[in-house]
Amino acid sequence: MRFVFLLLLFPLCGFCADKILILIIASDQFPVYKRLHASWERYMDSDPEHIEAYFVRGDPDLDRAFKIEGHTIWTKTAEGWPPHHPGIINKTILSMKAFEPRLKEFQYVLRTNLSSFYVFPRLLDYVRTLPEVGCYSAAPIHPNASIGSGAGFLLSSDVAQLLIAHEAEFLGQVGTEDDMLVGKFLERHHIPLIAHARCDFLDLESFYKQRENLPENVFQFRVKTGDQDRFVHDSLIHSALWKVFY
Repeated sequence: MRFVFLLLLFPLCGFCADKILILIIASDQFPVYKRLHASWERYMDSDPEHIEAYFVRGDPDLDRAFKIEGHTIWTKTAEGWPPHHPGIINKTILSMKAFEPRLKEFQYVLRTNLSSFYVFPRLLDYVRTLPEVGCYSAAPIHPNASIGSGAGFLLSSDVAQLLIAHEAEFLGQVGTEDDMLVGKFLERHHIPLIAHARCDFLDLESFYKQRENLPENVFQFRVKTGDQDRFVHDSLIHSALWKVFY
């Protein structure tokens, strides 16, 4: 009876636990990105109850600041890479702003990229250990760093809202990597990094050595081989991970 009484007091949507908005920085800069885009498409809709994922792309000729079209958020910015171009930080803030009216539907926002592969069940288990407010979690940019890697950082929805409220500190900024801009901003607002593990595959050989013994505590795998055949090798690793986990 007590539970029924609570349901009468609070809307059911208030009990939508552990829902994550995933924003995937995407572009066509390299041919491999199209392969990795296709890799994400294989599983990004696998858990619609808990995961809502979108590719974030830039279009400087857009007639508004942002536009949601299917699984893509178009943002009014040229494509470009830090530290010499603000494209990625612009896409990050504008995509969050596109979801500002719905942010309360999500407990967390994950900003990531095409090269990262996520194991959603493990990700959901992890976020259940995190604070629901004032949360900033990522693999550190280097061991013991207080800044999280831009390959994938998790923010509680209130922290995402804080970034939107201070958009002028981010939009158009050059000279600093996007993850540094976000991390330093959060440091100034006394929101510390909660570090999580990540497994990186930098060449095909290292993946083959580990694929039968992948770490059980990892939900994010970063695939960025330096091989000349990255177009083939990165997509091979993504496909193999998909077969293991989905």
